[in-house]
Amino acid sequence: MVRVARRFARVGAAADLPNAAAFDAYIGPSGEIVVDPARKIIALHDGATAGGVQYTPSVSSNTYSPGALFGLTLSNNIADAVNDINISPGACRDIGDTGNIIIPTALTKRLDAAWAAGNNGGGLDTGSKAASTWYHVWAIRRSDTGVSDILISTSATNPVMPTNFNQKRRIGTVGTDGSLALLPFTQIGGWFYHQRPFVDLTNATGYSSPNLVTLTVPTGIKVRADMTVVPQASTGGNISFVSICDPDTGTAEVYDVVANAYTPVNASQVQVFTNTAGKVSVGTSSNDCQISIYTRGWYDGRDTYV
Repeated sequence: MVRVARRFARVGAAADLPNAAAFDAYIGPSGEIVVDPARKIIALHDGATAGGVQYTPSVSSNTYSPGALFGLTLSNNIADAVNDINISPGACRDIGDTGNIIIPTALTKRLDAAWAAGNNGGGLDTGSKAASTWYHVWAIRRSDTGVSDILISTSATNPVMPTNFNQKRRIGTVGTDGSLALLPFTQIGGWFYHQRPFVDLTNATGYSSPNLVTLTVPTGIKVRADMTVVPQASTGGNISFVSICDPDTGTAEVYDVVANAYTPVNASQVQVFTNTAGKVSVGTSSNDCQISIYTRGWYDGRDTYV
């Protein structure tokens, strides 16, 4: 219900309008103030203008710094973990630094349906839900009304925006498996962890020349992959080395994981940036050195530094 307050002096003698459409169509007497709490809009009426002169004080009175992001944490929906994502209340500055996007209450959005406004509405900007695909989650807003919502897209840069929505900010990424189900995950700040690590390389050999290895992390953006790396010493008792680095920077960020005849399995936790295809560069000191990689999760800056 939309609360109607009869001037400031008569707040207690309020009437109700049934919905947002009625709020926008209502013509009130001069000086009447009408409040839509769901959309955080205040309208001052003049006796002639439908919807009155509308203001969004919760946004216009407070300008966040560029890159600001609070809350908006993603999680699997318990009732429909296969298709639905929960988004906690929060706020952020849009990527163009033109306005604040505020999600005042928790929302659930469906990955198996086209975008529709509000809680439990569809989330997809275009197309239909696909298997083994990464989806970027966006907070979006209409600057004309202040209405905010959530959009889900395969694009990490240019989602197809709903009509009249013109501000956006990517707040995270979720993925599907080969059976169309959403991957179970946990988000803590910018860290996203799989429910169970993915085995992305198993006792692989032949890496004396570095090769690109695809990890189970989002594509379309660079993330800092969190892996457990397990090398197996080469034959003959020689010491073996494993180097893993960001393909975009070469040797600028290298980790050496060592195994030898006395410690044939020496697991190490490694964190390295991927390229936008979700790949890292892996090399070993000899072709017969075996290597396994278990991907635990990733860190996503979520465009915090703009």
